[in-house]
Amino acid sequence: MMSKIGRKTLGLLLLLVGGIFLVQQWSSFSFTGIFGFIWPIIFVGIVIEMIFYYRSKEPGESFQFDKGAMVILIMTIVVSASMQNLQQSGTNIIYGFSFMDWEDSGVSVPIEESYDLSNEVDEIHFDMPNARLRIEGTDEEQVSLSGTVKANKNSESEVEKLFNKSRKVETKGNEFQYIVERTDSSWFFWSNNVNVEFVISIPRDRLVDVKITNGSVDVLNVDEDVDVKTTNGRVTIESVEGNVDVRNTNGIVSLRDIAGEVEAITTNGRVSATNLASDVSLKTTNGAVEVESNQVNGDWDLETTNGNVTLRIPQDSDVFFQGKTTNGSVDGDLDWVREDEDNFLKMNNEGSATHNAGTYKMEAKGTNGSIRVSFIQ
Repeated sequence: MMSKIGRKTLGLLLLLVGGIFLVQQWSSFSFTGIFGFIWPIIFVGIVIEMIFYYRSKEPGESFQFDKGAMVILIMTIVVSASMQNLQQSGTNIIYGFSFMDWEDSGVSVPIEESYDLSNEVDEIHFDMPNARLRIEGTDEEQVSLSGTVKANKNSESEVEKLFNKSRKVETKGNEFQYIVERTDSSWFFWSNNVNVEFVISIPRDRLVDVKITNGSVDVLNVDEDVDVKTTNGRVTIESVEGNVDVRNTNGIVSLRDIAGEVEAITTNGRVSATNLASDVSLKTTNGAVEVESNQVNGDWDLETTNGNVTLRIPQDSDVFFQGKTTNGSVDGDLDWVREDEDNFLKMNNEGSATHNAGTYKMEAKGTNGSIRVSFIQ
């Protein structure tokens, strides 16, 4: 009797892929974000199959690998590991393929809108399921939107009707709200939800709150706080005088010229920041953390699980730096103090240093990756 190894693992793979598609439709998780973690499960499945075979085999029974199943499993391992590597490096290319995003061509219509704001309104909120937004602060006292709306319809009039049905614009107290609701809960890519691509002008002296499920967000030239929550896509924020708070699941986060406090968290993607002037907290699970600033005027907390942490700061900075990583080294231009100097294998896994007055505390943590601090030349 001959046992075929690989068939049960292939069956498990099909169940997992189907489950991921269902989860993608019922929640904000993405197919690409989860699929990158499937390859270890395949290895474990094959090992479990072999364990069960040896524990239950009968005399004279032998086994061989099922060729068809193993070809599919090996191809899946390669694709899954490649996706995870792209996520860890911060590359966002996998979200550009239409198969991954379930995008269809559809019909597009141009949109031009403007809304006057009263002096009582000091917060502006945008909430859309599928969108690419570029939000720019201006000196005008109104919200202006221009761009396109796309949907899987047969005519522009049908797209306009669907957009008008899903869009809600209202002012509640001190809040201006622009909301595009999900109109179709279909599991499939031919659903009737709208996709928008807008350039939005807002008064620069208002707080901005943005929530996007699938898409990218750019925010520029704002004097007040900026809060952004997005699931699949990059976030870019530049020239903000207020505080910045970013929550992202799959995508790159880029920050530049932020005067207020910064907190940015992403799950799969790189976090990069340039010229920060206050307290900073940057964290990611799979990706690098990169910071370069021409000044240090606050405490910094940097953390990643899979990726390197790289800092470039002025030589006249007054900092106390503490770094620790599990698999990697802590090094750079500072005068390091090592707690485990007697342990050659772990000596460089951690390090601390006081530079100049040591006024501000910098802490960097990693698991798989190195931590490096360099002076800007």
